[in-house]
Amino acid sequence: MDHNFTASASVISSSVLATLLINETLAALIANSTVLITTAISKKGRGSWKLPSTIFFNFLILSHFVINITYSPLTIGGFLAREWTYGSTFEQKLATCKFAGYMLVFSFLIVSMTLALISFDRCLFITKPQTHKRFMGPRIAVSLVLGVWLLAALLTSTPLYGFGEFGYEPSYGYCGPLWIQIGFVVYAGIVSTGIVGVIFITSIWTLCFTHKFLKDHSASEEGVYSSRKKRLFGIFGTMIIVYIVCLLPAIGNALITPIVVVPELFLTGLVCFQLITIASPLVQSYFRPDIKKALISLYKKITVRPHLVTITTDSRSVITDSRSATAGTDSRSATFISKISQGVDSTVF
Repeated sequence: MDHNFTASASVISSSVLATLLINETLAALIANSTVLITTAISKKGRGSWKLPSTIFFNFLILSHFVINITYSPLTIGGFLAREWTYGSTFEQKLATCKFAGYMLVFSFLIVSMTLALISFDRCLFITKPQTHKRFMGPRIAVSLVLGVWLLAALLTSTPLYGFGEFGYEPSYGYCGPLWIQIGFVVYAGIVSTGIVGVIFITSIWTLCFTHKFLKDHSASEEGVYSSRKKRLFGIFGTMIIVYIVCLLPAIGNALITPIVVVPELFLTGLVCFQLITIASPLVQSYFRPDIKKALISLYKKITVRPHLVTITTDSRSVITDSRSATAGTDSRSATFISKISQGVDSTVF
């Protein structure tokens, strides 16, 4: 195949798109770093590192870094230059382009497969709690995540051996998979369907089990479970909605690309895909108690200041801590206020 590394005229507003991607990348780096640092430094966060769910969600955060550190900078530079400039020779440009395409597909797979792993863990935790407690320890959780990442790397590598191809797409102005081999298209569809199938089956199983459990326990009494029905959707359900909304443009583009090329739809899908790396840590910050409590505690430390009250006597004023003034237990404050009431000059130290 002849490789052209210059974007076609149909790729419009490259600078605007690059600006959007830069802002998204910076916001994602801040959001994901905040979640990881908060989990590492907070007491409750450090204690939760041994929980399988925390391990899975932290690796999901790390998968966002793979996107923001490897693929995004290369793509942003390509959009700004309106061509692929990474490499001084044709071979170097082709190698870096294939690397960018590989990282795009690899990032998509580790994000989606980690989400499928979280769905499986959630299903096992709710439907078989004793089995989950006995089987799903920290070492097993880490091994599963590493296995998923290794599997994603292997699934992504087929174009490197001739089954599929990574290259520069002038109509879109980016490096990624080229959907020109029917076999590779079918292969990608099977892999994607398998991942979605795991998420769908485990989610439906969990939903049916939970619904039956709540129905059985709320029929005779009003307890804590029935009062929390609306909260059962939780972190995983919210993240599923985020992923569906953010991936819809990319899915739509993949379906119509064999028929017609719509650069605007592709670019919208790319921006929305990048948005996942911002929305996901925000959802985790809201639902994960270790992160939420640590952030609230940090916010209070930054914003809360001692309450001050002004006491005025004979045109003289002094500012003191309202807690000391109202409590009356601080002897120095009491003596100082007494001197002011008697008209004695004094100095605050």
